[in-house]
Amino acid sequence: MKTIRMVFILLLLLSCTNCKGQGERKANMLQNKSDMLIDNLTKEERDPQMMFYLEQAYGGKNVKEILTNTESEMLSFFETIPEEKMHYRYGSGKWTLAEVLQHIISYEKIMLESALKIASKKVDNPMGYYNQSTTAAVDSKTTKAAMLARFKKVRAQTINTIAQFSEQELEVIGIHEWFAASPRTLVLCISGHQAHHFDVIKNSYLN
Repeated sequence: MKTIRMVFILLLLLSCTNCKGQGERKANMLQNKSDMLIDNLTKEERDPQMMFYLEQAYGGKNVKEILTNTESEMLSFFETIPEEKMHYRYGSGKWTLAEVLQHIISYEKIMLESALKIASKKVDNPMGYYNQSTTAAVDSKTTKAAMLARFKKVRAQTINTIAQFSEQELEVIGIHEWFAASPRTLVLCISGHQAHHFDVIKNSYLN
């Protein structure tokens, strides 16, 4: 009987230890969530026009971490896509996968340009008209490796440029197209825009 009681007490202690561990992990998760950049945006940075992409952005505590996480997702995602799929269209008039990737790249360049303007910084080689810039055709001979190299080049430029922004500059509210935005909001849009197109690719190109 004494042995059974000791076993019971031991199991109870182990259970309490596990509960404590779970509680600590839960607290850490909540702390991590509160550290996410998107949770620290002000009301002015959450324009309804931007929420569609903001809510899909990959996690990160700051703009560099978000851009790095987004790049990792891009490379991992396209690593699984066969080369022959890059120029596949799922319907007449639809983009090929290579053109979708080009659209993601061009969108990022436009967001970066807008972030520079909002922070009152110099813009080299402006992209010009939005729709023309994001629907550029891709040569049918362009390989997946070439497209990803193009993406990595633009992403490196974005990270290096954004790294020069002060915290105050990242939070400056300006106008992107016709709605309010800050540079850090636009970084989240870059991330969420990519995630959105990944969903489209999964549903329309890879089935």
